[in-house]
Amino acid sequence: MNISYAQGQRVSATATVQPSEILIGEQALINLQVIAPKDKEILFPVYNDSIVAGLEVLSMGNSDTIITDDIRTINVKYLVTSFDSTLYYVPSMPVSDGKD
Repeated sequence: MNISYAQGQRVSATATVQPSEILIGEQALINLQVIAPKDKEILFPVYNDSIVAGLEVLSMGNSDTIITDDIRTINVKYLVTSFDSTLYYVPSMPVSDGKD
């Protein structure tokens, strides 16, 4: 299947969490995937210590990039943990292409 991006094509971003449930002190990976025209500079969020109060970011992995034709797919993984027994709502993770 070939996908082509027209001039001015927007950037799309999707986040997934694996596993979706953890016990206190366990770890999970948040994968943030961005699909964009290959000439767009993509800026990922950098978290100093937590995404939301109680959900700690242990590390941010290097980006994994695949370029097919004029499309670039970038995956960045955030390793997170929590020491509270609660359900967390993870807000939108800001991704920028320099304009949006």
